[in-house]
Amino acid sequence: MINLPNYFESKNIHLECESKQAIDFNNMVKMDVPKKIQMQICNTKYFYITISNMKSTVNLKESIKYKEIIVKIPVVYAGGRYLYPIVSFVDNIHSFLRGTLLGFYKEMEFHLDISGEIVCDTEYISFSLPLLNGSTPVAKPNELSSPFLLHRNISVPPNLCATDFITLDVVNPEEEYFNKYNSDGQAHLTIFEKSCRIKNMYVSSETFAIIGTKKIIEEGVD
Repeated sequence: MINLPNYFESKNIHLECESKQAIDFNNMVKMDVPKKIQMQICNTKYFYITISNMKSTVNLKESIKYKEIIVKIPVVYAGGRYLYPIVSFVDNIHSFLRGTLLGFYKEMEFHLDISGEIVCDTEYISFSLPLLNGSTPVAKPNELSSPFLLHRNISVPPNLCATDFITLDVVNPEEEYFNKYNSDGQAHLTIFEKSCRIKNMYVSSETFAIIGTKKIIEEGVD
């Protein structure tokens, strides 16, 4: 059983990515994306990918370990700047279910090898990276500080129905960002068979707790 709050520890690699050709990220999910977001991600050249080794609780007695890849796109909604997680790949069913309930679009069909060179293959994303180690602290990139914008669309007959934009209610965050790397041709990334440039790579270590979600109110809309 999954009960919040959940506590997280993660080791991450963040990729700051750029494509020469615009990408329609709406094609990356097998569900409807809200129209206000569709317009911002249908012709996108800039995005982030985060690869994580995660450990988290799922209730007061149980914890899980899993790997995760999230593709995140900077968007604007209700006057705020957010990261829209267009897709998240995980290898643990508890993480899959928790994320889906929180408003993430999650998939479990992917290959990720982090034993040496980091290699990933999914239906539409492929990348390889040199193994990175962090030692010199650096500032966290501003866009990676933006909260997630999540869209929850729940319909459970006969009476439960919820459609809204939310963000995570995160407490006690602690993080360190290390060595900003330039890929220098050592990293390779393709999305929908289009070659993309990895501008920069960061290593981070993070701990935080998710205690719930917060509804985002658009001005003038009840």
